[in-house]
Amino acid sequence: PVFGLTQAGFYTQFHLSKAGHNFGESPVLDSIVLQLCINNYYGDTTVMQTVHAYELTDSLSSSQTYCNFSEVAHNPTDLANGYQFYPHPLTSTNIVGTDTINHAIIRIPLSQELGNYLINLDSTYYTESEIFKEYFKGLYVTCDAVSQNAAITSITLTNNSFTTLQLYYHNAATPDKPKRYDFYVTSSDVYFNHFD
Repeated sequence: PVFGLTQAGFYTQFHLSKAGHNFGESPVLDSIVLQLCINNYYGDTTVMQTVHAYELTDSLSSSQTYCNFSEVAHNPTDLANGYQFYPHPLTSTNIVGTDTINHAIIRIPLSQELGNYLINLDSTYYTESEIFKEYFKGLYVTCDAVSQNAAITSITLTNNSFTTLQLYYHNAATPDKPKRYDFYVTSSDVYFNHFD
């Protein structure tokens, strides 16, 4: 009632987990997921949140100063398709497929269009992270404002054990052998919070 409503989000680049990666012959996308490591929270986590993710159309630059009111141009298409979730910041164990993750996380399924774009990039774009960032500039992630009693969740972007952009795929000749490639956010990447 004093400060009014606050809406939070973040802008970030992504780093190759392995330079020179080759997706092999006839790669087929299974899914792409943005997994975020929850560090802390403020507010009521029992209120459902609606998240949006947008691909950046302008590059983030380490030579530029960004403030929490700065904005970077992005594509208007919501890659998260208005995904809804309840923050579970105190959950200590999550089961993802056959993996046990001993930390609170949020997993946001993203558009197949983005996954296909990344999997079909020429292999030369995967030779180093700086080249890759020219073709995939990053994401802007934010949630819809709600009328009252919601929460702001603090995300640790550089915790590469838990925060990853995960690309799941297989090769056409071996559909029974699923594979995964991760993109990370490192301390050398540009990222910043945005608040309204």
